[in-house]
Order: sequence, then C-alpha cells, then structure tokens
Amino acid sequence: MTKLIILTSLVAQFCVASASGASTAPMKPAMLAETALVAEQSAVAQNSNRILVEDMQKIAGTLWRGKLTYLDYSANVLRSIPSNLLVAESKDDSSIWLWSYGYDDEPHANAKDGIKLSADGRQLGDENLIERRVTEDGTLILVTSMSGQDDKRQAQFRFTYTITKNAFTRQKEVKLESGGDYFVRHTYAWTR
Repeated sequence: MTKLIILTSLVAQFCVASASGASTAPMKPAMLAETALVAEQSAVAQNSNRILVEDMQKIAGTLWRGKLTYLDYSANVLRSIPSNLLVAESKDDSSIWLWSYGYDDEPHANAKDGIKLSADGRQLGDENLIERRVTEDGTLILVTSMSGQDDKRQAQFRFTYTITKNAFTRQKEVKLESGGDYFVRHTYAWTR
C-alpha cells in the first residue's frame, strides 16, 4: 500500500509540474516509468502465487514456542498442549526444509519431517499452494490444500500459514468427502 501511495504521489507531482508548464519537472517521464515498474514488480512479488525461499527463511533458524490446539474426536472438545517448532534448511538439499515439532508434555509425540519446496514454489511437500498474499501490515499468509485421510475417512485438507516477525500459526481445516463444510482440526500458534 505504501508503494502505491508513493507512486500516486509521484504521478500527481509529474502531472502538476507538466500542466503548470514548469521547466523542470520534479521527475522526468523515464524515471517515472522506471519507478512505476519497480512498484508494480514489488506488488506482484508480495502477492505472487508461489512460495518463495524468503518465505521459508522467515520461519527458519529460531525456536518457536506456543501450543497446539486440536479437536479431540473422542470427547468432541478442543484440547491444548504446549508445542514448539524449529525449521531449518537442509544442508544437503536447499529445497528441503526440516521441521522439528516438540511437545514438552508428550515427548513421545515429537516428530521431524523433511518438507520439499518445489522449484516453481507451488508445492510445499504434498500441499498445493492456493494463495500467497502479504497484508498491508506485512503479515504473510499462505493457503495450501491436499487430499488425505482424517480419522480413517477420506478428506480434503486446507492449511493456512500466518507469519509475522514474531508470531507463526499453522491451521489445518478438514472437509470430509462424505459431506459437510470445512472445520478446524487443529491450530499451532507459536511466538519467538
């Protein structure tokens, strides 16, 4: 949004200077066109439909601490447990990102996973990118989907990753193929 305001201001200055017949416009047409191109490329990069390596780097290298809130099917209630996450780029393959999940109260559930970011940025592991956007406040939102099984039932999954400088959430929604709408299966919410 800031780039759009700056670009609009520059265009307005150029138009006013040109209309008033000023001999020295604050910005020459070639510079104005170049500025417009840079602003457009920046906006496209922020809201492109591909996951960037830089997106992964935003969550890598620091221990995230928080909780996992999940739908307990046995009692049909939400439960929360402490959780942490460490993401690191693989030293052997730069397209692989190592996700290490930890559960302080349930260490038997700790897990590690190597997730591949496809070369075109349209897949993260088995998840297909639906949307990538950056909000006005700089929050990065990635939405992905995949098919799978939830509690031994065929389902569609939708994941929403919300990333800020100091907060990261990953929400999993489930839509059973037998019918119904999406519902939240679990949400990881971490800070650093």
